[in-house]
Amino acid sequence: MKFSALADGRRVWTPLRMIAIPILLLPAVALVWILIVSYMVLMPIPAPVRHVDAVVSLAPGHQRLPAAVEYEEAGLADNLVISWFPDAISTAALEPEFGWLENQKCRSTNENSVHCLTPELNSTYGEALAVGSLALAQDWDSILIVTSRYHVFRTRYILERTLPTHIGVEVVAAPTELSNRGWVRHLGYENVAFIKAVFQTWKNGRMQPSQEPENQ
Repeated sequence: MKFSALADGRRVWTPLRMIAIPILLLPAVALVWILIVSYMVLMPIPAPVRHVDAVVSLAPGHQRLPAAVEYEEAGLADNLVISWFPDAISTAALEPEFGWLENQKCRSTNENSVHCLTPELNSTYGEALAVGSLALAQDWDSILIVTSRYHVFRTRYILERTLPTHIGVEVVAAPTELSNRGWVRHLGYENVAFIKAVFQTWKNGRMQPSQEPENQ
């Protein structure tokens, strides 16, 4: 029996019924989650563009790095930070017309204002830790992150919960060209990856100025 009735006709909730209702609500909760996350992925909140200590191009650099360089050359940032994995995703994912820019900045330049880093963790969270460590070492107070449109929402969520509170961070979208199939694939991925981001940032907490990041 799912419930029992008292003499006056009232129903008494049994453990089975109390468990069944949350289970029945799970599909509705999942649907609401997917709709909210998908909307934020497709329509990220625009960030104000102002002068910052550093503009950061997340990996892979295709589409992202040219946009970051434009911000730097326009005088909106004092430093250019490039997250790259020379033996992994960056070089493989870049199209030839963008590959030369990454190689020029990270292999051939001696500019003190250009910082190329390879995070220990090959993930957005790993990039957040690496960028945070560099910002603390350089005493930066403001950062502009450049990434793909579908990646803005999750990137902002992670960075705002990982970097020390005194470091201001904004995230902007580089021009992002994808087929309909590409958008569907990224929507599915971002919905799942955002669950991991929520758990990871909750578990590890925020970086502190006096602490080294924990690579978990």
